[in-house]
Amino acid sequence: MFDISWTEIIFVFVVALLVLGPKEIPHIVSGIKKTIRYAKETSAKLTQSLESIDEVKEIKNELDSFKTIIDLDGNPQRAYDVDEARKDIEISKSPKE
Repeated sequence: MFDISWTEIIFVFVVALLVLGPKEIPHIVSGIKKTIRYAKETSAKLTQSLESIDEVKEIKNELDSFKTIIDLDGNPQRAYDVDEARKDIEISKSPKE
């Protein structure tokens, strides 16, 4: 992934050992492991969220396909939306001026 050889990894470890000292290395390695674990968990959650969004979009597209129906003559007709039906009922109930 990063194209790092073993000699480069050993060199970085030796420099870190000289700069930070042997007492600090375990704490730093532990912090790095926690950070990597957190990044993996966050990535998995993000992937799961994106997949669920895609599923919702698929369901919405399927529901949108039901808005067109075929009548008895074989002609496509626009299906009535529940919200539109409610508005039409409200309009028909309102007093006309």
